[in-house]
Amino acid sequence: PPSAPEAPKEEPVETDIRPAPEPKAVPPPDPPKSAPVPKTGWSVQIASYESAADADARVAKLQEKKLKAYRVAALIRGNNWYRVKVGSYPSKDAAAKARADLARTLGTRDLMITEAP
Repeated sequence: PPSAPEAPKEEPVETDIRPAPEPKAVPPPDPPKSAPVPKTGWSVQIASYESAADADARVAKLQEKKLKAYRVAALIRGNNWYRVKVGSYPSKDAAAKARADLARTLGTRDLMITEAP
């Protein structure tokens, strides 16, 4: 019987396999100059954004209403989030009263009391 043709020999192919580089934590941009960040006291968190620009836009709108709004960055599961807060207040009770006033003014109930900043 005739023999089957021989399969062409394949040259081994070298592949350069490397692990993906670790994502580098990007430092958050500086808060807007018009938003002083309190060092002590209590604040009311209004919102949290993945984008510093969105947070800054919200800060600006709150400041137009004469509120002491500012932005702080928080590293959550490897990603920067930008929290928009109003304050600071001298006590947790004062912040709780402010939260109730802000909820009425802003038409929302999803506000948290936090220690400043």
